[in-house]
Amino acid sequence: GIFHERRKFVSLREPEGDESPGVSARKEFTFMTLADLSAYVAERLRLSRVGGQTETEDDARPVVFVAHSMGGALVKMLLLDDPALLRRTRAVIFFGVPHVGSPLAGNLMFLYPAVSRYAREMRKTPFHQRLNEEFRKCCEQHDISVLSFGESLPTDVPYLQTKMLIVPPATAHPGYGPFYQIPGASHVDVCKPPTFDDVRYRFTRDTILQGLAGWQGG
Repeated sequence: GIFHERRKFVSLREPEGDESPGVSARKEFTFMTLADLSAYVAERLRLSRVGGQTETEDDARPVVFVAHSMGGALVKMLLLDDPALLRRTRAVIFFGVPHVGSPLAGNLMFLYPAVSRYAREMRKTPFHQRLNEEFRKCCEQHDISVLSFGESLPTDVPYLQTKMLIVPPATAHPGYGPFYQIPGASHVDVCKPPTFDDVRYRFTRDTILQGLAGWQGG
């Protein structure tokens, strides 16, 4: 992670080499389920003191999640499983997140084991519908600001030798909070605003500020 003054930024990227005990190689992730990966990310957050295991001033800071693609499902699972982290979460911004599952994941089923287990679990199933509905209820109960963006251009899918919308608008929109489909954006770059004037940057900034306004501690 990157630490700066009283703001804390934590990288949840896959570890390289032996930097993380217990998950020492990229291949370990291939066999993890979404639940396994959620537990792994939760532990990374705990070790980085994000979300607060205690009531110290440092741990009581508000939390904002910015998630792309499958990361959005992980954020929802994390927050539903961790009441302390949920209480301190003030905003969640989703970029190209398949809230009710992705049609691409279903097409990748026959490519096992080349495609990770958790990626294949992102196919459309009742699980993702229930997860999205439970998260909606939590956001309303805890007054968490939610903002979502969707792609508009197809993305190359090398495994299938074609291009497709990885997350169509119908699944990128969670059904709550503002949603914007970004012209000229594919799944890869929907989360990459090119300038400070881009609506993705401006609306993300405003949503974070809105979520943090009036924060009194968890």
